[in-house]
Amino acid sequence: MVYAVAEELGYEQDAVQWETVTFEQIISPAVKPFDIAAYQTSITEEREQAVDFSSPYLTTRQGVIVMEDGPYADATSLADLEGARIGVTAAQTSLTLSEAAFGEDADISPYNAAGDGMQALQSGTIDAMVMDVDQGVAASTEYFPDSVVIGTLPDQGVVEQYGLVLDEGSALTDCVSQAVDALEEDGTLDELRTTWLKSDDIPVLE
Repeated sequence: MVYAVAEELGYEQDAVQWETVTFEQIISPAVKPFDIAAYQTSITEEREQAVDFSSPYLTTRQGVIVMEDGPYADATSLADLEGARIGVTAAQTSLTLSEAAFGEDADISPYNAAGDGMQALQSGTIDAMVMDVDQGVAASTEYFPDSVVIGTLPDQGVVEQYGLVLDEGSALTDCVSQAVDALEEDGTLDELRTTWLKSDDIPVLE
């Protein structure tokens, strides 16, 4: 998707330079070592006080990942997960939506990164990990093949969308949004979603 946006902006693929940063760097108000960040960052009013977002490129849900041989592998509802130790990624919307879904008394542990949470799941420190469902599918198929995405959290009336992140007040924000809008309009984003994301058939845990 980043390469497609770059092309819309008139850049060749080899002109794109990649930088490794933390999630905290992405959403902080400090000047950033990148022009745009593509890190599955949900657009929220709070974050819009510190950074700019492009037009949304993906509407997503929060997936629940458990171990295939664990006690919650057959869970089909939120009630089936009662008493489970839940992991989430700190400072992301998975925490807010997990608290709304499981209640204030749920045993919810934040981790600095999704990979840390998945390792905790694999070791038995937690029983389930909540993260973006597409990220969860990738984790369970590529990196932690003994885990499985059993469903997604209810949206709690919140439509969760991802946007590319830029410095607050960036001169590039409008241009990048126009590029994303063009890719949505010509079907490129739909094609990318179909090719790379495999979450359409995952049910909602009611």
